[in-house]
Amino acid sequence: MAVIKFKREIRIKPFFGINLSTNLSRIVRKYKKKEAENILKTILNISEKRVVELKEAESPFGEKVILLLVYKNKIRSENIIKEIPEKKDGTFDFPVFNLDFNNPIDIEEDIIMTEEYK
Repeated sequence: MAVIKFKREIRIKPFFGINLSTNLSRIVRKYKKKEAENILKTILNISEKRVVELKEAESPFGEKVILLLVYKNKIRSENIIKEIPEKKDGTFDFPVFNLDFNNPIDIEEDIIMTEEYK
């Protein structure tokens, strides 16, 4: 008789999103999704273990944009289900930030600061 192990699914939601600049979006589109996510983790100083996801979206002005969704979780598992909550009007139910990519960015530090002030 075989033993069956059930793996629990882990559902996670984005902590926040980052609207990528036009130039960065062009660069990201030239890579495979996982490669692009790893490049952005390096550029934005995001932990290797943190879950991120690239998502195409439409801005309120009708232009296509790429968002980098950043999750609180630092999980490496195939059983992750990434939920992207939306409001009834079709907008995201989490903050989306426009960053100044001309200045140094440290997302991990920002996440830690946000957690301290909750």
